[in-house]
Formats: sequence, C-alpha cells, structure tokens
Amino acid sequence: MSKMSTTHRQNSHESQDDEIKKPLESAKRDKAVLRKLDLHLLPVIYGLAILLALDATNIGIARIEGLEEELRMQDKDFNIAALVFFIPCILFDVPANILFQASRPPLFFGTVVLLTGIVTVLEGITESYVGFVACRLLLGVCQTCFQAGAIYLVASYYPRYSLHSRISPLIACRLLSSAFGSLLGFGIAHLDGVAGLTAWRWIYVVEGLVTCAAAFFAFFLVPGWPERARFLDSDERRIHLKLLQKGSVEENRAAQNNWRVLKGVLHDPKVYFSALIHFGCVATSHSAAIFIPTILNELGWESSKAMYMAIPIFLFAAALTLALGFASDYTRQRYPFCVGPLLAVVAALTVMLASSQSSVKLRYAACFFLGSGAAAGLTISITWLSNNIVCRKTRGIAFGLAAMLGNCGSILGMTVYPKDESPRYPTGFGVCLAMIVVAIVAATAQWLYLVRRRKAAGEDCVL
Repeated sequence: MSKMSTTHRQNSHESQDDEIKKPLESAKRDKAVLRKLDLHLLPVIYGLAILLALDATNIGIARIEGLEEELRMQDKDFNIAALVFFIPCILFDVPANILFQASRPPLFFGTVVLLTGIVTVLEGITESYVGFVACRLLLGVCQTCFQAGAIYLVASYYPRYSLHSRISPLIACRLLSSAFGSLLGFGIAHLDGVAGLTAWRWIYVVEGLVTCAAAFFAFFLVPGWPERARFLDSDERRIHLKLLQKGSVEENRAAQNNWRVLKGVLHDPKVYFSALIHFGCVATSHSAAIFIPTILNELGWESSKAMYMAIPIFLFAAALTLALGFASDYTRQRYPFCVGPLLAVVAALTVMLASSQSSVKLRYAACFFLGSGAAAGLTISITWLSNNIVCRKTRGIAFGLAAMLGNCGSILGMTVYPKDESPRYPTGFGVCLAMIVVAIVAATAQWLYLVRRRKAAGEDCVL
C-alpha cells in the first residue's frame, strides 16, 4: 500500500513537471521561430530602407554643396523641389498597398529599388530645375511603394506585441540614412570637379549606383509571404501561424473584396486618429531631416562642419526610436510611448522659437529632440493602428489611408521654412509646434476611444 502511494505521488509530481515544462518549451520554440524570422527578413528590409531613405533625404546635403546655385533656384524653388517628393506619398499610399498585396514581395522590392537607383542617378546628371523636380516626383512614387510594402510585409510576419520593436527600426533607418548622408556627403564632396561634376552631383550619382547594385540582392534575398516562407520548415510554419493568431475571422474577412474592406475602413475612427498623429509627426520629422543641415549651416557653421555636426543628431534620433520601440513592446503599451517623445518635441520647438534668447549650444541641443521625438511618435502611430486591426487585408488598406492623409503633413513641413526667415524660421517652428499639439490630442483621443471599446465591447484593444 505504501509502495502504491509512493508511486502515485511520483507520477503526480512527474505530470506536474510535464505541465510546467510544456509552456517553457513552447515559449522557447516561439522565440526560436521569431529569431529565425528576424534573421531572414529584417536585415535585407532594413538595409534597403537605409539606401532608399538616403536617396530621398540627401537633398538637404546637396543644398549646402551648391545645388541651388547650379540649377539657378530662386525664392521657394528649393521648398517646391523638396515637397513634390511627398505628393506621391499622398496619392499612391492606398494603391501601393493594394498593388503589393497582389505581388510577389521579392519581385516588388527588387523592381522598386532598381527604379529608385536609376532615378537617383538621373537627379545627379540633370541640367535643369524642371528635370530635377520631375526626378524628385518619381523618387516619391518609388519611396511610397517601398515604405508601404516594407511595413505591410513586416506586419504580416509578426504578432502584435512583437511588432513595434520591428517597425521602429524602419523609421530609424530614415534617421540613420540622414546621419550616413551627412558622413557620405562630407566624403563625396572631395570628388568636386572630378569628371566635370560638382560635389552635389557626385552625391546623387554614387548613392544611385549603390542602390542599383542593391536591387540585385533584393530580387533574391527578400522572402515571400508568411504562408510560403521557404526558410521555415513545416513545424516552424505551424508555430508561426499560431503566433499570428490566424482564426476564422481573419480568413473570412480576407475573402472580402477590396471595396467592401475600404468601406469598413472609412468608417473606422482609429484610421483618422492615426492620420492626425501621422500628420503632426511627419510635418516635423520630415522637414527636420531635410532642413537640419541648413539650420546648422545658418547657425554660423560652414557646410563641412554643418554636415558632421548633424551626424550625432540623427544617430541619437535613431537610438531613441529603437529604445522606445523595444520598451513599448516589453510593456505592451503604446500611448505613453507616443505622447512622451512628442512632449519633448514641444520643449525643443519652444527653445527654437525663443532663438533670440537662446545660445547656439542650446539650439543645437534642441535639434536632438526636434526630429527624434517626432520620429518616435510616428513609429508608434503606425504600429498602434496595425495592432488594433485583425484582418491583414483591412490592415493594409487602413494603413494606406491613414498614411495618405497623414503624409499631407510632409507637404506642409516643406513649405513653412522660407529662406528669408533664416536663421530663426518662426513660421516653420511655430507651425510644427501646433501640429505636434494636434498629434498629442489625437493620440489621447484614440487612447480614450480604445479604453471605451475595451470596456463596452470587450475588444482586445492595444492601449
């Protein structure tokens, strides 16, 4: 009897141990699959994102290397050349998302990257202002397609609470490209006069040729859709699909046509909250990426010093965006990590507006938070919307619509820094301050809306 009791207790302990081990083993398998996704998907997407952002933002470096003088730009010509890049970001966001869903990711990304490289080289050899503006417009189309596809593909691969730490590097790549652009601009400027090309032309030609070379790797290294990912075996694919929580709701909605999905998206308040956050953030972050070298140049530093003094600003912005991304996923919170950095932007813009009473060192310090806080808030708004939409097709169209509306802020940001207001730029800093306040209000309204939905309808909303 005693032996039977002892055996029963041993079996009971063993079964309890097995119950404890199962979740631990499952968690280890889940992490192993996520690491494999990180290894095969993220390096190539991030690398391409840096190159394409470099091609888009190097106009700020080209400006202080003689772009305006050689193309005989006057008055607001530079602002127009900068803002036309963002027109396709408004017009093509939704079509780009729909086109990407109907494409094979490797073919889509390879083609977009190749076209970006070609257009960038053409920017460097054009002889007219009209030709340069036309190239900027085409570059905007390419960048819109890439950004839409990159965010959609990453969002398709990762579960909601692992997503932001993967999306935030995409925005950080734009900031890193601004840092690398300053560094490369400083180096490439020494080619001034070689083969009859001035320094700013060499910046475009060199960066464009590198992008063309990268397109070859994109055709072969970008993975396909999650259901057909070749780098996952059958067990890993089963675990991956379980992580994505693909249920009948997802499958049924996926069968709906695009028009029905679009109708549902148009009635979703989350899209408009996200668009307002997006609008306020890009008005500040995109203009900062282009105008910070000019602002530093007009603080009294020559072009070469302005370029390398811009490097730590963009490196800090990238580091902050990444850190907040990991913290947001770890705490499973979005709202505080959206509003917090935006409040820092408010403080920075206040310093810049009070420039007559601020020292050069203080204004330089404010530049560190000018772009970084807005970029961090923008990243959160993208992930926050994606987290609260279940269906993959709906998510793509919703993000496209929010980005289309929000990217209007980019055009605003390009037009409020007239050259005759340098170096104080009261209009630019004042408008950006107002837009950041709008973003903070929209983020707060979205948080309150999601709290109410969670309480009233029992929805599993990410706050």
